[in-house]
Formats: sequence, structure tokens, C-alpha cells
Amino acid sequence: MKMRGVEQFGDYGIMLGFAMTTRPGHQTQVRRRAKALIKDAFKKHGIHFASPTAQVAGNEAQSSMAAAATTRGTIAKKNAALAAQEGGEAAAE
Repeated sequence: MKMRGVEQFGDYGIMLGFAMTTRPGHQTQVRRRAKALIKDAFKKHGIHFASPTAQVAGNEAQSSMAAAATTRGTIAKKNAALAAQEGGEAAAE
């Protein structure tokens, strides 16, 4: 596996690029295992993944509506980022 470097800075982290050579038909297995090993290495060295948070003030009804809207927006942004990442991976294969 070779690290290509920083590919993108996002709202909640940095996207790193990696390249690897596998036998035909083993790309998905190798990619999953590599991602798991990288995540374990980050955890071992105290590197934590960011998670979005929102603090909302106001009366209870306003707070609930604002928190729900913020959560929906955050989920939509994360899903869009994941879709873009998967699209990039598919194009690289």
C-alpha cells in the first residue's frame, strides 16, 4: 500500500489517498481490511475521528425544531461526502 497524501480537507476531517495492488477480485476485501487497520492505528495513537455537534438555545419547542434541522443538515452533508468518496473510489478502480 502506498499513501498518495492528503486529497481533500472536509468539514470534519482530512481525506487521505492510498493506492494498492491486489489480485483481481480481491480489491474490496483488501480495501476493507486496510481501512480497518488504519482506523485501529489511529485509535492506538490517540487520533480520534471528529463528530459534528450542535448547541441550541431557546424554549423547548424552538430548541427541538432547531436541533432536528441541524441533525438533518449534518446527516445530508455526511451522506454527500460519503457518496462523493465512493464515486471517486469507483472511478479509480
